[in-house]
Amino acid sequence: MERTVIRSGARRPATLVASAVFALLTTLLALAAPVAHADGITWTTRTPATDLAWRSITWGGPAGAELFVAVGYNMAGSGAGVMTSPDGITWTTRTAAADNQWIAVTWGGPAGQEKFVAISNTGTGNQVMTSLDGITWTSRASAADQPWTSVTWGGPTGAQLFVAVAYGVGNAGVMTSPDGITWTSRNAATANYWNSVTWGGTTGQEKFVAVSASAFGATNGVMTSPDGITWTSRTSANSNIWNSVTWGGPTGAQLFVAVGYTGTGNRVMTSPDGITWTARASAADKMWLSVTWGGLAGQEKFVAVGYSMAGTSNGVMTSADGITWTGRTSAADNTWRSVIWGGPAGARKFVAVATSGYLNGVMTSSPAATAPTAPTINSVTAGNGSLTVAFTAGTDGGSAITNYKYSTDGTTYTALSPASTSSPFTISGLTNGTSYSITIKAVNAVGDSAASNAMTGTPTAPTTTTTTTTIAPTTSTTVVASSNTGSGATTTTAPTSTSPTTSQGLPETGDDSSNLTTLAIMLMAIGFVIAARRRSTTA
Repeated sequence: MERTVIRSGARRPATLVASAVFALLTTLLALAAPVAHADGITWTTRTPATDLAWRSITWGGPAGAELFVAVGYNMAGSGAGVMTSPDGITWTTRTAAADNQWIAVTWGGPAGQEKFVAISNTGTGNQVMTSLDGITWTSRASAADQPWTSVTWGGPTGAQLFVAVAYGVGNAGVMTSPDGITWTSRNAATANYWNSVTWGGTTGQEKFVAVSASAFGATNGVMTSPDGITWTSRTSANSNIWNSVTWGGPTGAQLFVAVGYTGTGNRVMTSPDGITWTARASAADKMWLSVTWGGLAGQEKFVAVGYSMAGTSNGVMTSADGITWTGRTSAADNTWRSVIWGGPAGARKFVAVATSGYLNGVMTSSPAATAPTAPTINSVTAGNGSLTVAFTAGTDGGSAITNYKYSTDGTTYTALSPASTSSPFTISGLTNGTSYSITIKAVNAVGDSAASNAMTGTPTAPTTTTTTTTIAPTTSTTVVASSNTGSGATTTTAPTSTSPTTSQGLPETGDDSSNLTTLAIMLMAIGFVIAARRRSTTA
């Protein structure tokens, strides 16, 4: 019978068929699997707390009690110029400090004194209000009563300020405050209608940048300041009405990005330093009113919102780099006035508010959650049959990290039980003297992260120490008394004997014990001598 030999590298027909089927199924599954869309693209309408013209939104608040806070035009007597939400979805009306037209809000302040600060373009002696929690607000006097339009927090380390800009009344279009309470007027570079201000820039070159509606076609629509106090006019990319500016972008390619609502094919401009600006084409020539930077790690982008004409639903555009823009469908045909990125860990999202839309004046865009990014092991500390692992968490991928897994061989992973997200944690049940290569993974609702860096450790048994104590030899003297020899003399001898004593593992008694023994023997001898003398005297 002839034997068929399958040489190395050859495959049986059945194996080839199975491989082909597996490859086909894998391809089909990959095509059928839902693709995780990037955030900022798909939007959902939300119901605001009340029907107001909502002008500005921010995210902030004390640690553990952060909120989205929106401000708007407060109708006389309504007291409803603020609304808050923990998640951007469910909103609650809050009472504003005054019935003003609240235009902008931000979160900032010195460490331990952070607060929300809102400014308005109406009011007398009360055009600023502040809140520690976004719920209870206090009226503050602005530096001057004029139409304030935008406020931000920033500045050099140790000299940060709240900075607000306004429609120019002379050159006094800026005011600053170290705490949001006491404000000082500053001169703007020019008497423009300053619409927006932000803080940003590459390390060592940070600055405040404000944009405006240039006067009479001039191209002086930008001004910059290193400290919020002294401002310099800059040439904008064109004479458009620039309505909003932000800082952001991929690492190493960050930009200031401004959007406007006039111009043809040039309603975006960008600058790496806030000084030199380049015109960019927006996704469409429409009224772009607000721009921000945000997103989950690996999905960050610029998102701009604006006026969505009836039947178009094109009130959003996005860009990964600030240069190339793509139109997106807004949740409703509203005038989307402000957009921000924020939210609690595991539920971050873009949230936009509008000055129109009764039941749909808020829209949100939540990113598709991903697995966490890999954690980093910082140290592995040996114990008796155990290793303690200290680590730094990666990002949560938009879904809260719920547990960690560890491996001692790089292949098999064991979940912590009970579940824990704290560093450090201890791996027990290991063999002393055996080296282990430790890697860990983070876990969220989507799945496991990639493995961390590997770090080795060797459990070690505790060292046993035996202590031997030696007691020094002692010398005893024995006194022996003799009886009367009959000649009337008493002879007393004191033979001396040395008896060294060694004890191990027992507590030392020291010299006191030996001295007491010797003393007792001497007293006994003295007693014998006295007794003998008495008998002799009696005789």
